[in-house]
Amino acid sequence: MYQIDDKHSRAAIAAHPGYVRLVLPTQHVLARAACRKFSQLCQEEDARGGLILTRSSDADPAELESQMALATRGVLPGFKLAIVAQGADAASVRRIVGISAARRRAKAKAFPSEHRAAAWLIA
Repeated sequence: MYQIDDKHSRAAIAAHPGYVRLVLPTQHVLARAACRKFSQLCQEEDARGGLILTRSSDADPAELESQMALATRGVLPGFKLAIVAQGADAASVRRIVGISAARRRAKAKAFPSEHRAAAWLIA
């Protein structure tokens, strides 16, 4: 498992059978680094799916769009991207992830729980 740490937030990026999982940190600098690593690991593992978990915050939509562009940079057409977003701007997060995935001809779907998201990815 790859971890990016500071004293305020933690991002965990890990390869699972069939997909790569990212817990997106709220701090912008860490989030950008985590998204780049997520994309890189998807390529290295030849993953056909990815799971992004986020507790939404007051993130600027333009910054989130930039982060998701980094996260999906290396995905291939047909890649399955599951998103579990919680918080006040969860609907916006899901929309931005969907747009970013569509630009790469990937499939994006939002889920209420990590368990359901993982089940979709490995199906």
